[in-house]
Amino acid sequence: VVPDATELSSGELLRQLSEDGLNSPCELLLAVELNRFESSQHEVLLPLLWRYILAHRNSNDRTELVATGAAIRKYIAIMPMDRMGELAVLLESGHRSPLPIDLEIEVAKMVVRNFEVHPPVEGDPHPDLALRLWEMVQAYTNPRILLRDKHSAAASLAIEAIIAMRSSLADKAWQVVAQCPYQWFTELVSDDLDDLHEKWSRKSAAAAVWLDNLRSQVVSEA
Repeated sequence: VVPDATELSSGELLRQLSEDGLNSPCELLLAVELNRFESSQHEVLLPLLWRYILAHRNSNDRTELVATGAAIRKYIAIMPMDRMGELAVLLESGHRSPLPIDLEIEVAKMVVRNFEVHPPVEGDPHPDLALRLWEMVQAYTNPRILLRDKHSAAASLAIEAIIAMRSSLADKAWQVVAQCPYQWFTELVSDDLDDLHEKWSRKSAAAAVWLDNLRSQVVSEA
């Protein structure tokens, strides 16, 4: 067990994570998430985090899921944007057991955050990832289960991630929102997309115009 991981330097955290590997304690992963690493250290850190994520994605242990969530957030926060498609592996429906909904939420949330900061220059940059997110939308927007604990968060974030990626599935995703029988859900996603539009307007006029067109087109067709 790490004595006090929060006091370790980035280099010490890397060494400890490398030594502990798949047995790294939760405290270490949380400290790694909060620490700033030099870009030169990312090449070492990314594969360590990825191996931990894959090894613990099916865990039923609450502490390990907290650690895995921290690993996912850090991994996506520092990974190169052109490698975002790798995340589709985590959401594959054909995996021997589905990713816990808490971790699905973390993946979708971080995808949204990354594309908020870096609007896609071209549409549909990661179609495989978008397809996995679309499967989440289809699974969680069923009116019978949307009201269940965490399902609305997973559904809304998956929709927002698809749209933030400027995916070819964005029109279908927004159509689901427009036709949802629960007004509060439509308003929730609409408010989040307003925030996305505001951020994109400061970074990419083309992306902001695309979002305007998407929302107006779907509304007019509804």
